[in-house]
Amino acid sequence: MHLPHAGLCKVYASAWILLLTCTAVWAHMDIEPKMTLPNRWETFVVSVPTETDTPTVEVQLMIPEGFEVEAVGHRPDWDMAIQRNQQGIVRAIVWSGGQIPPLTFEEFKILAKVPKGPGSYEWQARQRYSGEQDSAWTLRTIVQEGGSGVPTQRAEEALKTAQVAMTVSLLAVGIATVLIVVTLVAIWQGGRGKRRPAE
Repeated sequence: MHLPHAGLCKVYASAWILLLTCTAVWAHMDIEPKMTLPNRWETFVVSVPTETDTPTVEVQLMIPEGFEVEAVGHRPDWDMAIQRNQQGIVRAIVWSGGQIPPLTFEEFKILAKVPKGPGSYEWQARQRYSGEQDSAWTLRTIVQEGGSGVPTQRAEEALKTAQVAMTVSLLAVGIATVLIVVTLVAIWQGGRGKRRPAE
C-alpha cells in the first residue's frame, strides 16, 4: 500500500508519540533484586534510565533503615558522595558529574547486608536532569522469611551450571548421533559395492 507524504508523516508522528508514551510508563528508576532473605549480603543493582529529552546528571539514593552498606560499585565516570549518620552508617549515596543521555540507562551497584526482620523496605530515590528538573521515585525491596522460596546465589549459580551442562550434553548426543548415521551409511554403501556381481 502506497501512502502519500502527509499520511506517512502522520504515521511517523503517531509512532513517535506512542514510543514516548510507553517510555513514560516503564522508564523509571528500579532496583534488583526485588525479593531477598533476611540477614544476608546482597548486591543491589539500581537501574537509572533517562526518559526526558535532557540527560540525567545526578542520582541520589536514600538507604532504608536496617540496610548496612559495605561497598559501592566503582564508577570512574561519576563522582560519588556518601552521607552517614552519627553512628557512621551510610544513609544516602549521591552520584554526580556524569551523564545518562536520553533513551539510555546506566546501572549503579551497592553491596549491602539485608535487615534481619522481614517486610517491605522502601528506597527513596531522586533523579536530576541537566535542565534542573528532577523526578522522585520509591523503590521497594521485600525481605521474606528465611527459606520462603527465594533462590540463594549458590542455587542460582548451580542452576545455570546445570543448564550449561545439559546444553553441552545434548549437543554432544546430537553430534554422536550424526556420526553414527554417517558411519552406518558408509558401511551400507561399502557392502553394496562388494556384493555387486562382476560383469
